[in-house]
Amino acid sequence: MRGLTRGWTYLFGEANEVEGKKSMPDLVLSNYLVNDRCLSVQSKLNNNSRLRLYNAAHAPSPADVLATYTAIEANFDGYVPKVLNPNWANPVKVVDGQYQTLSAVVGYNSPVTTGNTLYGLFVDDGGTNLLFAMAFTSAITFGVGAPGLNIQVAYSVWSESLHP
Repeated sequence: MRGLTRGWTYLFGEANEVEGKKSMPDLVLSNYLVNDRCLSVQSKLNNNSRLRLYNAAHAPSPADVLATYTAIEANFDGYVPKVLNPNWANPVKVVDGQYQTLSAVVGYNSPVTTGNTLYGLFVDDGGTNLLFAMAFTSAITFGVGAPGLNIQVAYSVWSESLHP
């Protein structure tokens, strides 16, 4: 251990000077560990996860819980959450430091009488836990007579840089 500076312990080398402030060197995960993390996520996703849609403007936050989204869940004709397990693909390396798993493609038929404007999707664990959410780049008007909607979710894990 090199010592203590501003409350940080430096275990892996000297501190770097960034804009006049001390910071630790970047810690980068190996491809092996990134793939292992993606395999762990894939295992959880292949255990009762469900794709769900929401119909109100909302920017996802790490502090959100499942109730955040069930309160604004889609309700167009024929809508039901789609079970995604056990159909998440084995992780593949996209580039060094990034692995990705893909869900199966799930589809929704065009509403017959009642549509929705869709703002994003969320995935739960089949129980009471929100796993992740995503806002669409732009809202999707999914109304009567609209073409069917097919969705495939990609979940990526990246190597990390850790900074205090």
